[in-house]
Amino acid sequence: MVEHLQLPLKQALTCRQTDWLDTLPLVLLGIRTVLHEVLDDSAAELVYGSSLRLSGKLYEKKWIDRPQRTYILKDLETCSHVFVHRPPCKKALRTPYEGPFKVVRRLPKDFIVPIKEQEPLISMDRLKPAFI
Repeated sequence: MVEHLQLPLKQALTCRQTDWLDTLPLVLLGIRTVLHEVLDDSAAELVYGSSLRLSGKLYEKKWIDRPQRTYILKDLETCSHVFVHRPPCKKALRTPYEGPFKVVRRLPKDFIVPIKEQEPLISMDRLKPAFI
């Protein structure tokens, strides 16, 4: 009887000959949660009186169906000037934004803003509206 119960364990562990010690907990979880045809229950249901709650069943996938929206400041859509966020710097008392700069053109996710005789394409995430 014991050899009959150990056969699936032995088969699962021989598939992964190199790291069977790491695989053992997952294999035992699988054996304990699988439904037996004769008993119509799993080993966990017989021992604990209810089925085990597996990590895949803890979370529902409701968020997948929702379209992802980008957050845009409403003032950023209509402002004429913007501040541009600077990369982090270790200098003390330095302002985190440069500007204000005049907006030349708006794209769906980017703005074209003239900075130092150039017109770089700047992501909307780095911009803050300036009220002038």
